[in-house]
Formats: sequence, structure tokens, C-alpha cells
Amino acid sequence: MSDRIHLSTSDESLLRLRWLAILHGRVNLTLAATGGVHGYEDTVKMLLAGADVVHMASCLLRHGPARLSEILAGLRRWMEEREYQSVAQLKGSMSQRSLARPDAVCRANYVGMIDRYEAPAGVWR
Repeated sequence: MSDRIHLSTSDESLLRLRWLAILHGRVNLTLAATGGVHGYEDTVKMLLAGADVVHMASCLLRHGPARLSEILAGLRRWMEEREYQSVAQLKGSMSQRSLARPDAVCRANYVGMIDRYEAPAGVWR
């Protein structure tokens, strides 16, 4: 047995995003995003999907508490550029219940992921 800690990465956030987007507005619960939140971009995605709160334990262990100021500044900048007045206004705006065609967003995300995929060295693409 290993007593080493595994710190999350942003790559681990996709499943969390999916379930936040599905559950937001459908359950009478507070939704928390845990794991995979390391920057303001991750924070924005989780809030748009419907998170009420994000947890950043791995981020803080890896970068220290000063990282919070950077994340808050990035979140503020992102919101100002898109004319959001509050976190409450953006929270859940990309959840399934908020979209007219959630299947179109899912498909666009899939196509984007495939388009950005980089094959390992030696594998033809």
C-alpha cells in the first residue's frame, strides 16, 4: 500500500462537469465541484455547469494559497468581458435545463475534443 497522496489535475473535471450540468435545477441540493479545479477557467466551467461551490484542495497544495487571488482575478476579468453582473447570474447557465438543445452542446464538445486530440508519437493520424 502506498501512503502517497494523489493530487487531481484539470483533466479530471470532465465527468464532474457533466454531472453538474445534468443535476443543476433538477435536485434540491447544493452542488459542489470537487477535484480538477486548478484555475479560473476550471472555476468558470464548474459554475456555468451549475456548481454552487468549488473545492480546490489539490490546487492549493500544489501552488499555495496565493493562487486564490489569481483565480479570483481571472474569474472577475472573465465575467466583466462577458458582462456578467454576478456569479449567481452565470451559475447554471450552461446546465442541461438552461439550454434549448443540450444535445447540440454535447456534440459540439465531442467534436472539439476529437479535433484537439494529439496522437502519441509514432501513431498515424
